[in-house]
Amino acid sequence: MSAGIAIGGPGQPTLYSEVRQARINKEGSTFVEYEVCALTRVPAPGKGFKAETKKWAVWQRYSAFVELDAALRAKYGWQMDHIKLPPKKTFGNTKPDFVERRRVELQVYLQAVLKIKNITEFQKHFGSEDLANFFQYHDHVGDAAGGGGGGDG
Repeated sequence: MSAGIAIGGPGQPTLYSEVRQARINKEGSTFVEYEVCALTRVPAPGKGFKAETKKWAVWQRYSAFVELDAALRAKYGWQMDHIKLPPKKTFGNTKPDFVERRRVELQVYLQAVLKIKNITEFQKHFGSEDLANFFQYHDHVGDAAGGGGGGDG
């Protein structure tokens, strides 16, 4: 993720995400996982108006993106009309060129999702709990802004 990104400012998302890399997991059945990195700023406890940056990464399979997409389409309807999830591919989906192309397409997908107004306002009723779960937001940031949760892992 790039340095100097304004997060949570006027017109900016409160969460920045990057699908950084992919790996092929061969434990049992073979499948691809994508590293989804996240960065957000939350109020620093006891620091008044100061904020702290939280960074973390989660590994998600394509099927998790499919489940997220279905949930977001159900909740956000027309706001998802122009956002396209890369299509499923049954054969050849572990070939390096395909994996890299899909990684880029998933990155574009997530960036479009994050532009939906208020979707990352996880502390408020209009944020998407499905998106928060996808990012494991509450595990890393806490249930209340600036509250408990994991760290910079």
